[in-house]
Amino acid sequence: MRDLSPLLRPRSIAMIGASSDPRRGNGRTLRYLIEGGYAGPVYPVNPNRSEVQGLRAYTRIEDVPGPVDAAIVAVPAAAAVQAVQACAEAGVRSAIVYAAGFAEAGEGGRELQARLVEAACRTCMPVLGPNSLGAFDARSRSFMTFSSMFDDGYPEVGRIGMVTQSELLRLSMSALGGGPAESSIQQAIEQRTFVAQVMVRNPPTLAPDDTLAEAAHKLVATRAGALAVVESDGRLVGILSEIDVLKVAMAYL
Repeated sequence: MRDLSPLLRPRSIAMIGASSDPRRGNGRTLRYLIEGGYAGPVYPVNPNRSEVQGLRAYTRIEDVPGPVDAAIVAVPAAAAVQAVQACAEAGVRSAIVYAAGFAEAGEGGRELQARLVEAACRTCMPVLGPNSLGAFDARSRSFMTFSSMFDDGYPEVGRIGMVTQSELLRLSMSALGGGPAESSIQQAIEQRTFVAQVMVRNPPTLAPDDTLAEAAHKLVATRAGALAVVESDGRLVGILSEIDVLKVAMAYL
C-alpha cells in the first residue's frame, strides 16, 4: 500500500485557494492550522494576494519554497483538476480536494473526475476526495477540514482513529459510548451555536429529552444530512445540526 503518512500526518501543508476570511470554509481551514498548533510550515496559495491571514502567500504551487506533504485544494471543480495536475507535477506527496461537482454531478462531472484521477496516478499521489470534508490528526495538529466542528476548540490526542465516508456515521459512532448516548439533546441546545443552514427537506423532529444516540439514528434514517428541528410541546426550541450533536458527544468521550 502507498504510504499515507503525508496525508494523515503531514510535515508541511499547502492550501490552494486560501482565503483571508477566517469565517469562510477555505479560510477556516487556514485558521485551524494557525490556531490549532500545527508546527510545520503552511503555504497559502492565492494568485490574488501576497499575504493571507498573516502568512506569505504564493501565486502557484510551483512557487512554494519547500517540499509539500499535503496540499489542500479549496477551489471549484474545474480549477481543482488543474490544481491537482500542478501538485503532481510539483512533487506534492498527497492532496485533499474539497470541491463537489464530480462523478455525483452527471457525465460532465465524471469526465472531470477521470481527469483528476489520471493526474494523481501519474505520480501515485494519494488524493482524499473529491467532495471531501477533509481530515485531521490531533497528534500533529493538522486540522485540514472546512467543518465548523473546531470553532469551539481542538481535541487532545486520543487512542482512536476513524476513516469514514459519512459525517453522520462518525456522529453515530461517537454516540455509542455510554455517556454520550445517555446525554440529552437539551445539553446540545444549551452548548451549541445556532447554525445558518435552514433549507433542508423534511428534517427529522427531535424532542429535547431525546438521547444523542436517538438523534444520531434519526438523522441517519431520514438522510437529512444537515439539520434536525427540536420541538417541545409543539413549539420550536432550536435547530440542531449533526455537528452540534457530535460536539456534545465528544465532550463525554
